[in-house]
Amino acid sequence: MFYIKGIALLLLFQVRCYSTGLMIAGKGLEIATTSKILEVATTNKVPEVATTNKVLEVSTTNKVLEVVTTTMNTPEEFELSRSDPELQPDVHELSVDPKADFRSHYNFDLLPGFNECGLSWDMSQKKNQTRKKRIVGGKLAKLGKYPWLGRLELYEGGSGNSSERCGSSLINSRYILTAAHCVTRIPSGHSVSKVAFGPVDIRKNRECITGKDNACTEKKRYEIEDVIIHEDYITGSLLNDIALVRLTEPVKFDSFVSPVCLPRDESLLKKWTNSKITVAGYGRSNGDDDNKTHYPNLMHELDLPLVSRNECETYYRRRTGPLDKSRFCAGGEPEKGDCRGDSGGPLMKNLPVEEIGGAKRIVQFGLVSYGHCALEGVPGGYINILYYMPWILDNIEP
Repeated sequence: MFYIKGIALLLLFQVRCYSTGLMIAGKGLEIATTSKILEVATTNKVPEVATTNKVLEVSTTNKVLEVVTTTMNTPEEFELSRSDPELQPDVHELSVDPKADFRSHYNFDLLPGFNECGLSWDMSQKKNQTRKKRIVGGKLAKLGKYPWLGRLELYEGGSGNSSERCGSSLINSRYILTAAHCVTRIPSGHSVSKVAFGPVDIRKNRECITGKDNACTEKKRYEIEDVIIHEDYITGSLLNDIALVRLTEPVKFDSFVSPVCLPRDESLLKKWTNSKITVAGYGRSNGDDDNKTHYPNLMHELDLPLVSRNECETYYRRRTGPLDKSRFCAGGEPEKGDCRGDSGGPLMKNLPVEEIGGAKRIVQFGLVSYGHCALEGVPGGYINILYYMPWILDNIEP
């Protein structure tokens, strides 16, 4: 990331490097360095370069720079820093390592295969139709559209009352995925005790597909056995805002309660035909208007456009620090976005999967973390699932 300060003819760049390779476009400059701070000074003099493995200082003219350094990077490492031309605009923001393949992980088989994950009710009925999309500015989600979306229940010890707090996603029969702040920022005397699945209307204990009395589901509540919070979670900046919740018993899958798919590698990014991603949840539906707070009883959904990290940092850098590949941004459209109560819920994409003959499955790529409740021009911040796949696989058990 570049910070520019103008002092007379001297221009000082500070570039913080988060990987072992850095490419600076323009003037034919390629610099290999370490995870330290790079300082580049430019004047109208002849290029002079002196470097070690720590700090690199470069003087330059309008000519091509020549850099001599003791640390070299391979062409493959430079290639990882470039955007893939096959990807839709800003979809490359989700890319972490194009060569990564999580199938080789020893816990990979604990995740459901594409034949049993990412199926909404209408997909499971083999119908070639999907029910489209309200969080703020969204639309109602039909029963069975997102059967993996669970709601964390907050239990008050004194009164014995419970309320639904955050969203989550079922990733196999024993684990749900949610935001770390959903299970840590809890009022005194309260605890997160259960996860509820089933009806999209939280007031109902039983709900049926309209016109189909034989296609019904009952609310199912599962008690929590354990909560695994990312070991490097930072409350203030919401860095590593991700947690796994293990349930005391396996969830029984049916057409209305089943797991979402997680990405196996980055090949699915090339299947995106646009740069929008879908968010679903029960958060407040009136944005940041505290005078009209309304948490809907019905699940809503909304398509959000991806936003580049450079643009997103304009709004969040002071709060979150530099945005690395562990997070991405989306939204910013007027009166559209996720809001309080949506935290921990999934961001998803319906994509064709070659492993099952091109049939479509819904894959989770993000997790709701922070934002400004659909404030115009300000995108929301989300956890990048591709970045955390190794952590997820490391921390689930049979």
